[in-house]
Amino acid sequence: MDMIGKTIIVTDDKSKAVEAYKQYVDSTGLYARIDRVLVRMGDGGKPLPKYVVYGYNEECRLGKYIPNITHAGLRALAKYYLRVTKLKVASSMIMETAIASPAISQIFEISLDEKTQLIKKIRSIIKEHPVVTWCDRVRGLGITAAIDFLGWIDPHECISASKTKAYWALTPEGKLRSGHISKGRIELKGRAFFYASKVVMMKDSYYYPLYLAKKKWFDKTLPEDISGRKGVIHRKSIFWLAGILVSNAAEIIRNAEGYDFQIHKPHI
Repeated sequence: MDMIGKTIIVTDDKSKAVEAYKQYVDSTGLYARIDRVLVRMGDGGKPLPKYVVYGYNEECRLGKYIPNITHAGLRALAKYYLRVTKLKVASSMIMETAIASPAISQIFEISLDEKTQLIKKIRSIIKEHPVVTWCDRVRGLGITAAIDFLGWIDPHECISASKTKAYWALTPEGKLRSGHISKGRIELKGRAFFYASKVVMMKDSYYYPLYLAKKKWFDKTLPEDISGRKGVIHRKSIFWLAGILVSNAAEIIRNAEGYDFQIHKPHI
């Protein structure tokens, strides 16, 4: 994904990145962010971790809904929540196969309860943001989706449906292919597909009819001799709906800060 923000500095020194970030924000009053990325040094060189500071020409107004937290902070929350979720899954599998004493079982239960408490705490922080209201209203989304959307949609970078879908790897370029570098974050594609599947399963009153309409369109346009045709149509329709969901989330998040969003049309 091509970045919109201008590169302020590329360095392997985190303190220098932080200093450049603060200097840009303090001197301009505009938005900036720090990314840790892998940069390939020279032809065929090994990618090395670097800190990149990007500066934007927009003011960040996230504080209107979530005081004293940056978009980077929201991303850190989303990352941590995902790790706790993975820990809960792993703990559940261990508990299913282990014959544990009451004391050990109590330790497992404490670990499993951490996710519930974490959700409550995060909700108390982000509850005023419009995207949380929207996620609560859409059947199949809820607070978990709101955490992911706020964490992984930077409204100063995802200024359109196409850029949002590209970042979430929901474009043809985001497909994993041998010999090709995929664009976007592949792990987010799986998250988006998961949420779209839940929305369809829960038959949300707005998005489920869109899914059905897209299925009907694929049924009319795809060749009859495709292997596993029914499953292909379902997956393609879910993939399409996933793009609509992340685009709608980005529109809400960007509009919340008072900026225009290049509105997509749900072509069916």
